[in-house]
Amino acid sequence: MLIDEASKKWDKQNPKRVAIESYVKLLLKEGRLHTELDCFLCSLPIQNDIALLRGFLPTHHQCSNKQPINKKALYELFYHNTTLFLNDEEIEVLWLTLLEGL
Repeated sequence: MLIDEASKKWDKQNPKRVAIESYVKLLLKEGRLHTELDCFLCSLPIQNDIALLRGFLPTHHQCSNKQPINKKALYELFYHNTTLFLNDEEIEVLWLTLLEGL
């Protein structure tokens, strides 16, 4: 079902955006989507923009030395499964993060 949905969108949407949205759906379905805003590395709350590690684990960008993602755009991705509010640079960061897990 998830693959069918993605394949229908693949030629109409940016494939990286389709893959990222599908990956978030998969993480949610498997119970591995971390929506809490505590840093995976230092366990302190994340107040500003968020960096993601492999498996889309949230961290402070200072802790992980990764490029931050806009917190509101990430909220839209995690809770409404849309990459609409992510810019192309953020999509590229998420794409490379997704590839780390493959």
